[in-house]
Amino acid sequence: MDAVAARAGVGKAAIYRRFGSKAELAFAVAQSRQSVVPLPDTGSLHGDLRALARGALLLRPEDHEVLAPLIAEVAHNPELRARFQQTFIATDQDTYIRILDRARQRGELTGPVEPIVGHLLLAGPLITARLVLHQPVDDAILDALVTAVVAGLSALASQTRTATTG
Repeated sequence: MDAVAARAGVGKAAIYRRFGSKAELAFAVAQSRQSVVPLPDTGSLHGDLRALARGALLLRPEDHEVLAPLIAEVAHNPELRARFQQTFIATDQDTYIRILDRARQRGELTGPVEPIVGHLLLAGPLITARLVLHQPVDDAILDALVTAVVAGLSALASQTRTATTG
């Protein structure tokens, strides 16, 4: 908080008046950074998921130090967890719905896939790499991960189509 106050040119008390805790400040910073990531439309499911992941808060080094403590606080603070669900998760789910719908319209997915599945398949490994293993995710790893996610989503979509038509 001292560093934030110094950078803003105000006293620490002013920061605490605006943000009641470090978690609230981290939430505000993360939320403002999330809002600048546009919905990708690259023309392919692979490209959209890659662009989405590349713009994710987790992959930008400057956001890692904000997001890690925020996620830890969300785990223990029910009020913050509810806000996190209503903002970050709701926005992410809307993004996955739109990306998967476009993929179906283009014929890349032959059946429906629950957006939460796409979210878990892509976000899970990114969170693990960055926050658990403390590993960078370079372009080669990201491409391999997205390729695996697309394959998984395609297989699930085919299963869903077969189950509903069979």
